[in-house]
Amino acid sequence: MSIGNLKDSGNQGNNFPFQRAVLNGLGGGPRSAKLSREIGPGIIGEKVYSFSVSNTGATDGVLLGSTLKAGETVNFDGNGNNYFPLGAISFDATGTEFLIIYVAAV
Repeated sequence: MSIGNLKDSGNQGNNFPFQRAVLNGLGGGPRSAKLSREIGPGIIGEKVYSFSVSNTGATDGVLLGSTLKAGETVNFDGNGNNYFPLGAISFDATGTEFLIIYVAAV
């Protein structure tokens, strides 16, 4: 199926609205890229499809209950339509700085 697929004559049989709704459903809906710098504890309170955290500070921090050493970067991918639920991503950048980039539902 190609979006906006038409039958033989003009707009007769155009099912663009239906096709677009189906494709949005398959794609998990609209998404937005976000970026933040964090210097304390926190939680990403959104439905997140993928995220990357880099410890840009000079000391260790904590991500998902594990140590994220200074200079380390980790990436997590929800693999397409899978996502991390609200509040599933916790961190503590006390004494350091985390650069967090993620893709969330709009």
